[in-house]
Order: sequence, then structure tokens, then C-alpha cells
Amino acid sequence: MTYGREMLRKASEAILNLDERYADALFSKGDSQFIQGTRGLPLREVPGYTQLLDEVGNELPPDFNSRMSDFAYGSANVGARYALPALATTAAAKGLYDLTAMFGNGADYPEQGQLPL
Repeated sequence: MTYGREMLRKASEAILNLDERYADALFSKGDSQFIQGTRGLPLREVPGYTQLLDEVGNELPPDFNSRMSDFAYGSANVGARYALPALATTAAAKGLYDLTAMFGNGADYPEQGQLPL
């Protein structure tokens, strides 16, 4: 059992390291005014939403609003890295599928009175 946990820990650490390198490469520092002030937020640094909910209980902590905005920033940062490319790939695949589904319809056969191909 401990061997399995150790392997899972190593795999998750490798994934987090890969994500950190990807975030750093995606938001590289540049001279552009739009890039300045942005930062790729690795998965291990996204504030934990479940941890925030556990801490809330009946009373809101004093820094609740700032922590929620941090979570929103982290979610948008991670979504821009993974969700948007996945959605674009899915839309492109759907477009190609629809394009190939148009073949084989009545337009591919000669009309009545035309010479056969």
C-alpha cells in the first residue's frame, strides 16, 4: 500500500513540475505592456477552494473577499491554459466531422439526365 502511495506521489509531483514549467513558458516576461504584471499561476499555487469552504463555517473570515478573488484569478489562469485549448480542439474536430459528413449525399451523384462519371 505504501509503495502505491509513493508512486502516486511521484506521479503527481511530476505532473505539477510539468505544469509549473508550462505556466512559466506560457507567461514569459517580455517588454509588452500587456505581459507586464501577469504571471502563470502553477496548479500547486492556486488557492484551495475546498480549504476556503472548510474555514468559512458559519462566519466569513475577514479576508474572504480577497481570497475569493485570488481563487477566481487562479481558476481563470488555469482555465486559459487547459480549458480553452481543449474547447478549441473539440470545436475544430466537430467542424471536420461535419465537413466529412456532407460527402455521400445526393449532391455526389449525377442528376437525372446527366452523363455518368
